[in-house]
Amino acid sequence: MAGLLLTVLSSGCTRNDGDIGDLFGWWTLDTLTADGAEQDLLSDEVLLYTFSFQTDIVQIQQTFPHADFMRWKGMWSRDEETLYLDFGHTDDAGGYYEPPVELHLIRGTTPLSILTLNGKRMHLRYKNSESGVTYDYYFSKVI
Repeated sequence: MAGLLLTVLSSGCTRNDGDIGDLFGWWTLDTLTADGAEQDLLSDEVLLYTFSFQTDIVQIQQTFPHADFMRWKGMWSRDEETLYLDFGHTDDAGGYYEPPVELHLIRGTTPLSILTLNGKRMHLRYKNSESGVTYDYYFSKVI
């Protein structure tokens, strides 16, 4: 586990283009619930999900054993009550920057209500308008 933490910390970002407040840095997704039922995100194959925020870029990292990982990039914006994660962009080859399916975020912009955001904890909520399912995302700050 120490090696995993070292990998996450060593690939961290620095501030660029101003202070984005408490959102800046690496956040570990501790728990994801769907209508109050905890979802099984972690396994022998998936060890960790982290989100990192800098300027207007969000990066989601899924970490596997042996320091292997996969990353997804998108854009973010926010107002006082909502964090918007935008995974609707494409690259030159036409590929979408889609978030991991297990996280129930949508291709395009996902509006997440900010219930808690401070220097240590973040709690976000998203209600899927098609399924009616409410997802709660509980994070703790790594760095």
